[in-house]
Amino acid sequence: MVPSAESHGLRIGDAERGQAMQFLGDHFAQGRLTMDEYEERVAAVTLARTGADLVVLFDDLPGSHELGPGLSVGGARPTQATTPNRQADTASNLGSSLGPIVRSAGELADSLGRSLGRAISDAEARPAAGESPRYRVLAGVLQIVPSFGAGRFYTGHVKIGLAMFLLSFIGVGLLWSFVDGVLLLAHGGEDAEKRTLR
Repeated sequence: MVPSAESHGLRIGDAERGQAMQFLGDHFAQGRLTMDEYEERVAAVTLARTGADLVVLFDDLPGSHELGPGLSVGGARPTQATTPNRQADTASNLGSSLGPIVRSAGELADSLGRSLGRAISDAEARPAAGESPRYRVLAGVLQIVPSFGAGRFYTGHVKIGLAMFLLSFIGVGLLWSFVDGVLLLAHGGEDAEKRTLR
């Protein structure tokens, strides 16, 4: 369908803009546009008001794309007679088969961004290999504030914690817990499985 000049002057809506972005994403996925060109053209699509604003964005791209009733962009230009090109046909078929898989580079980038965000937050939440899931600051504070070995119960050193608790009744355990808490805060320590406290 050859669009008329009048259809290019008509205002477009979100549906046409969305289709144009999808087709630009397909061209980006096929390597016809650089990232900068793609971003530039998508920005122009969001600002487009008429069909003519969209047509210029597809002038140098192959293929004809139907954006809506009576509005298509791209396609053959009235130039010299062309000979059939199998390589171009293959690339076109490959591009159209990839279209449903990779809808647009924007969706792909959004998906990668979310995945990367989850990976970063998971890495912050999980301890590294050889690192305890317990925190040295919390262990140190629990040793100092109650001062009867609670920090050692937290790190998994139950026997040491119990000894501190029992000795706290005669005063020695309170001093031991306080000094141990200061050392935990200053230098860190290990949990019962010999993993470094975070």
